[in-house]
Amino acid sequence: MFCPNCGSEINDEKAKFCEKCGKEIGKGVILPKKVNKSQIKCLNCGYIGKGTPGRSLWAIILVLLFIWAPLIAIIYFLATKKWLCPQCRSEHVEEIDEQGKVVRRRNFLLIIVIIFVGIAMTGILASIVLVALGEARSKAKDAGIIADMNELRLRAEDLFDAKGHYGSLYCGGDQQVAELCADIENYATGPVTIKNNSSNYCAEVQLNSGGSYCIDSKLNAIENSTCGAYNTCQ
Repeated sequence: MFCPNCGSEINDEKAKFCEKCGKEIGKGVILPKKVNKSQIKCLNCGYIGKGTPGRSLWAIILVLLFIWAPLIAIIYFLATKKWLCPQCRSEHVEEIDEQGKVVRRRNFLLIIVIIFVGIAMTGILASIVLVALGEARSKAKDAGIIADMNELRLRAEDLFDAKGHYGSLYCGGDQQVAELCADIENYATGPVTIKNNSSNYCAEVQLNSGGSYCIDSKLNAIENSTCGAYNTCQ
């Protein structure tokens, strides 16, 4: 039930005073009715009941017409003829001058429509070209990353032959390795991850195409693979 003074909801049916306004409830308690979609509760005066529409139907119609008016106008002028025969209402007529010659007039509306269609087609073609260029750039970057990763694999074997372990294989441990890491990270979407110990290693990097490229001490070079257990590509 609700307070008849302020409209606040009262959970205790035996209450004699409203907890919000402090006034006596008395016999004027408003029992709650089943709430439907059109029922409201006013936070200002406490009114509970059917709401009055706040939007004018004509305003909604005018807004919709304003949005679609240009398209409706173009369709109307393209679908209808400028002149009709007053006797038979035929659309198959020609405009002539005082000498009976046919007057050829340019259809400016059609010209405007063609211009807009041309602009739209140009935009569509431009977006397709930009997407194709973006994919080509991503593939070119990935090709450079894969080439540098293969160079990194060869450099890892040179370090192992020289020192007998892979412990010094990390991006800051050798000048050539550091240069390769910097070159790879310049084109990749993330850093080069190298996991190593004295007897084996594994390195991976994310490609621009969304996959990854992995190399390891077993001379594996696998696309869409990551470093797994025992420092091997999987």
